[in-house]
Amino acid sequence: MDVIIRTKTLLIIYLLTVFYALSYGIPLYATSSYLSHYINSGSISLIFMLGSVATLIFAIHFTAYLHRYHTYRFISLVLITEILSMFAFAFSSNIIIISIFFVIHLCLSAIIYSILSIFLEMMTPHTEMGIARGLFSMIIGICLIVSPLIGSVLITFTGYRTMFIVSALILLPFIFLLKKYFANMKEPTYRGLNTFKITRVAWRNKNLRGIMVGIFLVNVFYSIMIIYLPLYLTDIGVSLSSYLSFIVPISLIPFILLPYEIGFLADKKWGEKEMLIFGLIVLSIATLSMAIITSTSIFVWIVVLLIARIGAVFVDTMTATYFYKKIKAEDASLVMISSSIIPALSMVIVGFLGTILFPILSTHPGVIFILLGTMSLLGVSYILPIKDTR
Repeated sequence: MDVIIRTKTLLIIYLLTVFYALSYGIPLYATSSYLSHYINSGSISLIFMLGSVATLIFAIHFTAYLHRYHTYRFISLVLITEILSMFAFAFSSNIIIISIFFVIHLCLSAIIYSILSIFLEMMTPHTEMGIARGLFSMIIGICLIVSPLIGSVLITFTGYRTMFIVSALILLPFIFLLKKYFANMKEPTYRGLNTFKITRVAWRNKNLRGIMVGIFLVNVFYSIMIIYLPLYLTDIGVSLSSYLSFIVPISLIPFILLPYEIGFLADKKWGEKEMLIFGLIVLSIATLSMAIITSTSIFVWIVVLLIARIGAVFVDTMTATYFYKKIKAEDASLVMISSSIIPALSMVIVGFLGTILFPILSTHPGVIFILLGTMSLLGVSYILPIKDTR
């Protein structure tokens, strides 16, 4: 009976993941272009950075919030606020209001992802974590392929407003399922460790330090893909509709085909270390090549981003698998480190670099890809010392 209940709950968690990823993904790659109607790319970087700072501040107190409120009540409040944020995007033309709610949106998206990760950790034996995280990543990958297509169609035929409204409405089934299946969930006994303290402890562990570096690097990649690549491609002559309709969906195919398979291999055969190193090397080569590509050919950009995403999916899936094999659902602070704090920190750093390097990036935008490629290659040195799980 326990196995049946656990399986049913996992299916509900994966369904919640679908609604979250669709809502998050529909405006994801179009937001920076939308903001560019009001402000320049340097200011866009600053807004992303402020959103990430807010996420960091919120994440530091995350465990305290879970202690104070039931997880169900807490995430329900987060979801309602996220819906209101999307409606603010849809109906406001004031850049100050848009910026405030965008900062809130960035913060809340990270919180929702973190709580889904806690749910998944609660219901998954560590011996099956690679498969579970692989499936989790695969579902998100599928949704992130479908969602830009939806976003592109909505922008083309109805405009940005409808896109944000649809993104908000998709979260309503999430709230319904959450109330039906998790309103009376048994709370984990969250460990109330200070976030800064537990971060220092984790960093002193060579295994967790290497994984944290891997998580940081792949999130730097994601941040650059979200903030700068749409602007860069638009500047060189690739239309936003081509980017959202063709380049993004095809280049995200590795997130459908690979996560479950490599998660299975990590659980049953190889472990995570070798595949993580492979992913960083592929990611480095692909991003360095972006610095010298000026072609407007959709095919060229599909190929290079497809290769980059292959590297990213190896790094993403293997870091998550290794990390969650080492922790428990009660370790909410550690969950926040991997799912919110490090991603937010990467966004802050990318946004900060974009702001201070704006004069350089405005004439030599390829510099940002050189920095990422070099960092990814250097990251291998942090992965080599870790002890594999097999």
